[in-house]
Amino acid sequence: MKKKLIILTTIITTCLTCTSCWNYKEIEDEYIVAGVSMDYDSQKDEIVINLEIVKSELKEKEMAIKSKVIENRGPSFFDAIRNTVQTSGKKAFWSHCKVFIFSNSIIENTSMFMSALDFIRRDPEVRDDAYILVSRDPLAKDVWDTDVKITDITSFYLGDMLENEKNISTYHATEIWKFINALEDDYISPTLPTIKKEKYLDKTISKIHGTAVFKETNIVGWLDGNETENFLLLIDELKGGVYTIDIKTEDETFPISFEILSSKTKLSPSINEGIIQINISSKIDVNINEYSSLTNLFNPNGLKLIENQAKKSITKDVTTLIKKAQKELKSDIFGFGRVVKINMPEVWRNFEDDWNKEFCNIDFTFDLDFEIKGSALKSRPLKVVK
Repeated sequence: MKKKLIILTTIITTCLTCTSCWNYKEIEDEYIVAGVSMDYDSQKDEIVINLEIVKSELKEKEMAIKSKVIENRGPSFFDAIRNTVQTSGKKAFWSHCKVFIFSNSIIENTSMFMSALDFIRRDPEVRDDAYILVSRDPLAKDVWDTDVKITDITSFYLGDMLENEKNISTYHATEIWKFINALEDDYISPTLPTIKKEKYLDKTISKIHGTAVFKETNIVGWLDGNETENFLLLIDELKGGVYTIDIKTEDETFPISFEILSSKTKLSPSINEGIIQINISSKIDVNINEYSSLTNLFNPNGLKLIENQAKKSITKDVTTLIKKAQKELKSDIFGFGRVVKINMPEVWRNFEDDWNKEFCNIDFTFDLDFEIKGSALKSRPLKVVK
């Protein structure tokens, strides 16, 4: 009986004392950060941050969600953030932050770049699945000054674009944890998607397109949208998008747009006379979604012609991309080192101290299986009556 009484007392005491949130905060005491851009002022040796914060407004008797951009600066990222208290009167709340946008000037300043990354990784409020972008504009803060916005919160709009990368595949969305893991690995070089302001008709928009290639903490080059698509194929991350390829017949040359239904890539290493070789095997299934000729190739021989020419075109582009990574970028963005480390650990131990140098000298083969699965709703081209 005494034992039961002790247990009951313990349960009642626990229920009465442990029912509240230990880190409870009033939302009115902080401002919600949706995104942040970072620039470097070389004259003052300061980091300049622009925070897009979320605020609510009463408009026509209805509550509307708007955004406001707050700028501040300091000798470090954390110092600049805390200085915003002087201008806003509130502390930043980071759990809803979607994007961190770095300018090239920040990345070139290694200490500033690493300082910001360390805060992002260390702060308990920042989510590891937030995205990192590199601005191709001189100032990263220009991303907040655009004409076309699908939503009132630019950061949420950019976050939605990054989450839907599989529908376009001209950039590779990279979360914080993935980028930092790649920085700390010795067998793969990190990459980040890029963003740039562009003119569209008479408007200015922010466009996510292409890839920044890193070697350690330095940007060593860039990939355009088409190169990024083939990069995604090689790292087995191509989930969708479009391939547009010129097809040649005896009478004409015309483009066909293929919708990527699925793709799969396998890498296997081998070694011959001390030279590492990476054997790449890819399979791409597509639909014909746009056909710009009156010539009917929707027959077994015609479809085989299309498949062979598409295979040849993609193989050429992939080969060019790998050689660019080896000769120009000198950076293993494909994870070839990881494949060697996992499958041939004894060989890896001979090259791990200087893998980027060895990566530039390895051989590779590329085998592609390109298969047309269908042609959407139509099985023939447009027929024009003469």
